Amino acid sequence: MKDLSKIICLLSVLTFVGCSKKEKDFEYTKVVSELELLRMQQMQRSSQLPQGDFATNRNGLPIAKEINPVVDGFCQMISDKNIENPFEVDKYFATEITKKDYAKYIETIQGLEDQCISSEVLLDKFPLLFVKYQLKSGKKLYGTYRVGENKKITSFYPFFNEGFEFDHKLIEMSDGKKISTTILSNHNGPTKTIFLKTPYFHTDLTSYYIWDAMNWVKNGYSFVIQSNRGSHASTGDFKWLHEKNIQDSKETIDWIAKQQFNNGEVTAYGTSYDGYNALAAAVGKPEALKSVIACSAPANAQTDSFTAGETIESWLIEYIAKRENSKPTSRFQEKMEYLNLHKDIGFDEYDNYLYGRDIADWQDLMDARKTGDLKSYWQSRSMLEGLSKVTIPVFHIAGVLDDQDSRDTILTHRYILENAQDSSNHRLYLHRYGHGCGNFLQEQIGTDFLNGDLDLMKQEYRDSAQGDSLIADLDESISEKTISLNVTTAQTGGAESEESVTINNRFELMGDKTALLSYEALEDMQINGVPEIELKVKSSLVKSNLSIYLIHLKDGNAQSPHNLTWGSSRSSFVLNEELEGIQTIKLTLPPMAFKVAKGDSIQIYVTTDVNDFLDIFMMNRAEYYTSDESAGYLEIMKGEGNTMLLPLEKIEEADAEEVVTEEVVDEDEDLEKPVLNI
Repeated sequence: MKDLSKIICLLSVLTFVGCSKKEKDFEYTKVVSELELLRMQQMQRSSQLPQGDFATNRNGLPIAKEINPVVDGFCQMISDKNIENPFEVDKYFATEITKKDYAKYIETIQGLEDQCISSEVLLDKFPLLFVKYQLKSGKKLYGTYRVGENKKITSFYPFFNEGFEFDHKLIEMSDGKKISTTILSNHNGPTKTIFLKTPYFHTDLTSYYIWDAMNWVKNGYSFVIQSNRGSHASTGDFKWLHEKNIQDSKETIDWIAKQQFNNGEVTAYGTSYDGYNALAAAVGKPEALKSVIACSAPANAQTDSFTAGETIESWLIEYIAKRENSKPTSRFQEKMEYLNLHKDIGFDEYDNYLYGRDIADWQDLMDARKTGDLKSYWQSRSMLEGLSKVTIPVFHIAGVLDDQDSRDTILTHRYILENAQDSSNHRLYLHRYGHGCGNFLQEQIGTDFLNGDLDLMKQEYRDSAQGDSLIADLDESISEKTISLNVTTAQTGGAESEESVTINNRFELMGDKTALLSYEALEDMQINGVPEIELKVKSSLVKSNLSIYLIHLKDGNAQSPHNLTWGSSRSSFVLNEELEGIQTIKLTLPPMAFKVAKGDSIQIYVTTDVNDFLDIFMMNRAEYYTSDESAGYLEIMKGEGNTMLLPLEKIEEADAEEVVTEEVVDEDEDLEKPVLNI
């Protein structure tokens, strides 16, 4: 039963007798909170459904006409206090996730006793529809609708313009392409603007992005969300990690700087691909861009998790297609296996077999392949040189818990430190969480960075692996220890001699594909940072990758400290040509945190038996090995030279148990969704 005070207040609203403004604002605030709770529940349910909610600008047909009775009906139901009967609702909704939500939203908003005067469509591009509803009270209510292939609504998120105006525009670039842009302009403007470019806005994360933007607005900013070129309502071709994004972001930030809601200052921000976009904005050097927050951000396709070295994960083509295509590919893995088995089907035909059309990015990759290497593909998909010339403040942020882009973040930051004339404004933060910004925006360092208070800021920050706080003094708390690795044959193979263990990747040889290196801990160690592996080898491998399994053997139980070190090409040694004599090969692993007790074992399996990537140079390698029977072997030399550099955090005396929990790798885990934090 409603309490007496609320009943009195509602009666006052109904009779237009004034409750105080404070009470009315409280009612709106309460409704906004209830709407947010419903949004979270709806989003959780929709995330459990098959993900078929991507759209291309090639077939993004209007949807307003298809669901017009719902758009108009929503306005009518607010005013008339009438919920349509379920038979009518079923005509327009994917009832398994939306029917009850819709009714709850209506009932929640009706509690305000307001009236809807009119509606206006702001964006109409499958699968998204943005509608503005004007209320009699003067407030505006916005509704974001998502529809499936059958044009039935799969999710619905209403929100009020609390402190901002909400709008959508197509911003024209210098080459005539139009980029889809959503703006939340702060009522207290002009203000600093947060700029986020993404290829994910039209996915099931739409309401999350809007919610994230509203949180920034509450903290005094305006917020601009833009879809990448070729993604959803943005025209042009979507090209993965392509340099064209640099110019698009520059022109957009120049446009923002001219708008009334902006005070001449912009911060680019994002996680994962959105973080890449933030870095791309910095490379373009727009005048209004004052800082960058790039979380778990790739910057170089050659070290990105999809394309480490010369490997191309099969899921890359699906990832690119999903940024464009409205129809999910059923049985993707089975189809890829079929295509790989049928050597008469060329790699350059895969996009047409899978999606019925040429995919521009895939064709770029295949054109590069014809030259015998991928240099031309990498050159247009690396920002390292440009980033080394960026002098505005940039925070590079990554997590130690299974963050698939953390290694790229580390390598980018190192490149800048080694090659920039002035790297003083490039800072690094390793947090104890996974893919995303961690607690950066909640920490004082995040606040100081956004406010431009940089004088007392350090160059590097790291969370403790033994608690939930930042390490106060990295020099005091973090040291490096080099351990020697003992090399032997693994159970699965490897030919052993007194001098070395030899493995191969020759097709006609079925065994001897894996070697084992190990170390038994002589003391307790808290690893927290970026391990490095060095191997002393003789190699006649060509266009080959050596993947590793990093195992922490504790009480006889094998655990993986990081999912990218579980036999994945994402962390692999790359050997494009034969090496002369004995050489040292090096591999930087992703940052990780795990505790090793005295007597535990660290094991590293080095293998050529990898099947998680498209071996696009397989035929080139086969031809080379056919002409040279002595090629195709790797000898890992015994004795000194095989080492692993470990970053160790000083163990607190009171810390008797492991704090950072390791998880067994879930190979079905979705590695592509950005997890944004504020």
